[in-house]
Amino acid sequence: TLTEVAQYEGATAMHLKSVRIKEQLKDTLGLLQSFNNIAIVFRRAKEFDRAISYYERSRDLAMQLKNFSALGLNAVNLAVVHIEKQATDSVADLFEASLTYFSKVNDIRGLGLAYHNYGNFMLDEGQLAQAEHLMEKALAFRKKIGSNIEIASTLSNLGRLKLTAGDLVAAEKYLLDAEQRIDTAHRTAYLKDLYSHLVKLYA
Repeated sequence: TLTEVAQYEGATAMHLKSVRIKEQLKDTLGLLQSFNNIAIVFRRAKEFDRAISYYERSRDLAMQLKNFSALGLNAVNLAVVHIEKQATDSVADLFEASLTYFSKVNDIRGLGLAYHNYGNFMLDEGQLAQAEHLMEKALAFRKKIGSNIEIASTLSNLGRLKLTAGDLVAAEKYLLDAEQRIDTAHRTAYLKDLYSHLVKLYA
């Protein structure tokens, strides 16, 4: 809609102003974050090539700073944008790169995020065994962090995987565990996808 277009244009203008200020201040880390913010705006507007361009500019700055957590997150973001663009040839390589970067600094939350998204991608690709292996790794890292929302998200994906595989007993176990954790965290917005899986389970 015109309103949405205006919002994206306004957000882009604001972030570009921030870029100019940070360039004047020679604030490399701040500039990296601004490029990420602009990429997010373009991604939401489904202007994927422009989003990729800004993520790549962010990546170059993260390389300069040798900020491996930022590089890992950047690789995940690039992978997700390529998935949304339906240009998936480089996606596995991007996820593998993210795991390498996060591992360099033992970024537990980052590793959980990367394995989670990588597993979800492999599930959508129909590679169930590999997807389950990746999701189990994500779950282990997320349990170390102790965030119920992050744990529940991976449990929900494992439930979806088991539904796809026809293992209804395991699917129910994962999905009900996820539901309990989301309720515990009082994050009802996260229940939408979970309930869509439960509906399929009990259909």
